[in-house]
Amino acid sequence: MPVIFRIASYVILSVIFLPACSDSSDMPPGADHESPTRQAEMASMAVNFQQIDAWNNLDAHGESAVNNYPFVRIGNTFLSVFEDYDSYKVVVESVSLPALRDTEWEHTAWDTLEVVQSSPTKVHLEGIYSRVNREGVAYETTRTLRIVTSQEGRWGIKVRSTYPR
Repeated sequence: MPVIFRIASYVILSVIFLPACSDSSDMPPGADHESPTRQAEMASMAVNFQQIDAWNNLDAHGESAVNNYPFVRIGNTFLSVFEDYDSYKVVVESVSLPALRDTEWEHTAWDTLEVVQSSPTKVHLEGIYSRVNREGVAYETTRTLRIVTSQEGRWGIKVRSTYPR
């Protein structure tokens, strides 16, 4: 991913998410602004942005490292369970990234990503991301549901379900 896109992504994230994370208008008086659930939500968002960043850098290690294992991928016609990092990384290196290179893809960007349910140890996120070509045109948009968990104190994606449009 070109550096300018990465910088723009971080600036946009700061503008969108930091005010939402620090805004206390929806919290009752005396509520803990840094509650374990709020921290879980922020951690789960960060993991998903790390995943997209790794994908944009064609980084099989980074793409595999953001998951908690066993990790589940659900597509329109398949369900895959990866028991460990190595089993997922092999698929990313041998199938996913080569297939992506054979398209007009230049990078992937989140259109929306929001928390739909959360607890201190698990967060459900719903989002939409787009694959973008070199001309900056989104040519494929995908809806996704992600379940992010804390395992042994580490946040990672546990389930990724997608609905390409």
